[in-house]
Amino acid sequence: ADDGTVSHAEFAAALAAAGAPKGSAKSSGGMMPEPSFIARRFSELDADKDDELSFLDFVQALHEWSADDEEMDEDEG
Repeated sequence: ADDGTVSHAEFAAALAAAGAPKGSAKSSGGMMPEPSFIARRFSELDADKDDELSFLDFVQALHEWSADDEEMDEDEG
C-alpha cells in the first residue's frame, strides 16, 4: 500500500506468490497458503506486535535468524 509497512493480507498474498505451502483458503480464485502457516510466519516477523511488518521488524527477524544459525554452527563444531 506504499505506506512502508506490510499488512497481514499483503503478507499472505506475497507468500502465495512465492509458492508457500498451499491450504484450503481461497482468495481471488486462487489457493492461498494455510492460515496457520501465515499466522506463524507473520507473528515470527512482527517483533513489536503491532499487526504490521516494518523494515525494522524485518531487520530484527534477520538478526535473530542469523544468531540462531551461528548457535547451530557452534553446536555442530
